[in-house]
Amino acid sequence: RAAVSAEAAAEAPKGAVQIVLDEATLILPLADVIDLAKERERLAKELKRLESAIASIDQKLGNESFVAKAPPEVVEEQRERRDEAAAARSKLSDALARLQAA
Repeated sequence: RAAVSAEAAAEAPKGAVQIVLDEATLILPLADVIDLAKERERLAKELKRLESAIASIDQKLGNESFVAKAPPEVVEEQRERRDEAAAARSKLSDALARLQAA
């Protein structure tokens, strides 16, 4: 079992992941634990998948025929899926930006 410790730091070391919880920021130094290049690649791939999903949903919602003929609950479900995908995209973009800076 590994020892766990915590200490205050003026800035995050290179290769650290930052997690914001309310007003606290936790910094986990992971550069020696994970392959940062592979993690960047994984995040970029997931971002592409989300971009594709958002574009597909936008195409459906932009189709007047779909919006007019589909049941309202189906249209609302598509809007919710788009909102969820956009929120996930934002979080992944932030995570990737932090890794790019590492």
